[in-house]
Amino acid sequence: MHNYLARIKKLQKIISKESLSAFLVTNKTNILYLSGFSSSNGFLLITKQKSILFTDSRYIEEARYKIPKFFKLMDIKKIWDNTFLTNNSPKSKTAHKRQSENSWQKLLKNLKIKSLGFEGDSITYNRLKKYKKISPKIKFEDISGKIETLRAIKDPYEISLIKKGQKINEKVFLEIEKLIKTHLIQSKIHGFKNTKKTSKAKSPTTKPLREIDLVWEIKRLGFEYGAEAISFEPIVAFGKHTSQPHHTSDKTKLKKGDIVLIDMGMKYKGYCSDMTRMIFTAPMTKQQREVYYTVLGAQERAISQIKPNVFEQEIDTTARSYIKSRKYGKFFTHGTGHGVGLDIHESPSFRESTNSHEENQPKTSKKNLKNNKNKTSSKDTSLKKLLPGMIVTVEPGIYLPGKFGIRIEDMILITKKGNTNITNIQK
Repeated sequence: MHNYLARIKKLQKIISKESLSAFLVTNKTNILYLSGFSSSNGFLLITKQKSILFTDSRYIEEARYKIPKFFKLMDIKKIWDNTFLTNNSPKSKTAHKRQSENSWQKLLKNLKIKSLGFEGDSITYNRLKKYKKISPKIKFEDISGKIETLRAIKDPYEISLIKKGQKINEKVFLEIEKLIKTHLIQSKIHGFKNTKKTSKAKSPTTKPLREIDLVWEIKRLGFEYGAEAISFEPIVAFGKHTSQPHHTSDKTKLKKGDIVLIDMGMKYKGYCSDMTRMIFTAPMTKQQREVYYTVLGAQERAISQIKPNVFEQEIDTTARSYIKSRKYGKFFTHGTGHGVGLDIHESPSFRESTNSHEENQPKTSKKNLKNNKNKTSSKDTSLKKLLPGMIVTVEPGIYLPGKFGIRIEDMILITKKGNTNITNIQK
């Protein structure tokens, strides 16, 4: 089970270290990590002694069952929102607004809060202005990335959930691989006639197999095998589409000889998995073989470097240097990997630059899952070295425009003595 009290105590140590009175937590994933609760409207107020969840009446009852007993639950309407008023007259709104501000200020005074840490990476400018307006004389300090630092190191229970999600992911992939092979055999021998199925995936045997058909099957099988959701929208690319790291799957039909790239992940009890594999529907050409084994060599070399106290940038450097040595450097256009957990992109990050906050990872769907992107504060240097308990992806790739692309991705658990690859699908 999750040890929420231990997480809160770690955060309270950070509050003390930063010389703050409290921390205003607005990032939805961080709220879930600290309290076990998720909603569309809410925030946490964590002091050195108290933990308070604020949410509205739609979630109050659910929150009572989900949050730890040491949390205090408060209706956000009493201190924040005036949109629930039945009387919308200007006088009524003004009176309610004044009452709400007074309630919030009274709470801050009772808790002896004089300074508040906040998450600048996950709060809008207007919302922050609103907090500051109802919190006169309170000093606000952006300490983004502190909770992400805690989240980067998984406890044994979190690790078990990620491993379970990856097992489901692999089970689905094997069914998809069977579907592709069965479809090609049927299309060659029987001209799309229905024959005995060898896969649990539902092959559209009376019509061509499209990229979006495989995306749908990945989702369906994931739910069937126990996933609660997909980690991100699956990337399925046929043929020339594999040269697009950010390809959005479409109605392109599978042809004999196509390379197939599948990048997929399953979410289990809130935790993500992530994997990319290539499927060849014909013997590799000379160039395809050269590129594939260059990518594989880069990945193997990068994985071999993963262990505690290694600087995270060294992993990207190892993979990138090898690819450059094989004259494909300019075709490796994204970071080498990233952390995985409640979000599909977490710290640490294997990329060239440590100064940029840009997420430079090859997942089209992940730019559509904006709340899944977490950035490390430039003030936070503790994640420059890898630590036991981190789970990371290693996913170098080479993309030849208009021809094809290769990416291979595994998830790696960092242990006290080195690492363990928790991806078991053959490469």
